Amino acid sequence: MQKKKFWVIFLTFIVFLAGAVLGVANVYRVDDVVVKFDYVSELSEKEAQELTKGLEKAYKGQSTLFVENTEAKKLLKDFPYFRMTSFSTKQPNKVIVKVVEDEEIYAVQKQDGSFYILGANGVVLGERATSDNRSDGGTNVRLTGFSVSGKKGEKLSGQGVETAISFLNVLSGKFGGVRNNILQAEWQAPATSATFLTLQTVEGVKLVIENPDALLTEKAERLAAYYLSLADGARITGEVWVAGASAEEIRVEYVKNP
Repeated sequence: MQKKKFWVIFLTFIVFLAGAVLGVANVYRVDDVVVKFDYVSELSEKEAQELTKGLEKAYKGQSTLFVENTEAKKLLKDFPYFRMTSFSTKQPNKVIVKVVEDEEIYAVQKQDGSFYILGANGVVLGERATSDNRSDGGTNVRLTGFSVSGKKGEKLSGQGVETAISFLNVLSGKFGGVRNNILQAEWQAPATSATFLTLQTVEGVKLVIENPDALLTEKAERLAAYYLSLADGARITGEVWVAGASAEEIRVEYVKNP
């Protein structure tokens, strides 16, 4: 009799526990996915709608007690323009995802004449026939002379391209944006020990960097300071050369056109 009573109590407890678990699961179940976007371009709005639908499908019905950002990371791989900046839950039933749209900065010409479009970090945001910026219609900084390969959502790979982008990003910090000052960057690796990065400025003067991968930050900072110190007349013609094998040997020279 006591044994039977024990099993009755035990089964009653199991049923109660299962009901409690189901009750908690129902309370803490995602029924609202809030996606907060920081836009750069109007074209991204349609992509944002698609991303939102994907996130809702991935998370609705999950428990907010155990939900993670893994599904969001996987989904964002199909939307290279967007980058997740935070993922959080608001109990009992809300998931909040904050996303920022990366700005187009660079355009690397492919062999077929089309362009890889890159953000500041060198990640391929898209591919298209022109180098125009999709946000403001202006021109992204063209990178030429590179043999590259890449996929959307991944960093572009190829000799010199990472060096060129790193150099330009240092200038961008000094100039308040590289697209305002630089039209094109050309990589040249002749059959010698030296490589050259030539930058065509908006105003006209060319900036030539010898072996930009050596002392990259120092050369970029010295070049930026020198360029910004030039008189208006000197910025429309001629070339500024930067070279040096050590920090003490870095020299910046202005050469007038013949």
